[in-house]
Amino acid sequence: MKDKGRSAPNKIFNASDERYIVRKIKANPKLSAPKLDTEVQYELAKSCSAKTVRRLLCAHNFNGRVARKKPFLSKRHQQSRLAYVKEHVCKKSDFWNTVVPFSDESKFSSFGSDGMSYVGRQPNTELNK
Repeated sequence: MKDKGRSAPNKIFNASDERYIVRKIKANPKLSAPKLDTEVQYELAKSCSAKTVRRLLCAHNFNGRVARKKPFLSKRHQQSRLAYVKEHVCKKSDFWNTVVPFSDESKFSSFGSDGMSYVGRQPNTELNK
């Protein structure tokens, strides 16, 4: 078989555009490909699809991964929890028998849905800030 001499398809982004997109995803890893696509179309005035952005990020070793769950505790929260535990650790069972358990609990989410959220990051960087 003889090589037909086809060239690579025309690229939408040049090297500086690619660096811009990589900087955007590093600055905000929770940015989805469709949202990044609309930002790129607005900022760079280049029409592309979300699949093109995903392909570019994958070429730069950024993949969609499930975000790590981190507790939202400040130093003040940690100190107050520790003080509460130290205060109540030595209570007798008589005290705990008088505590009324809550049976009408309601669930709510403070920071978005409970579903999985994805982030764009490189391998072995999940614990980096």
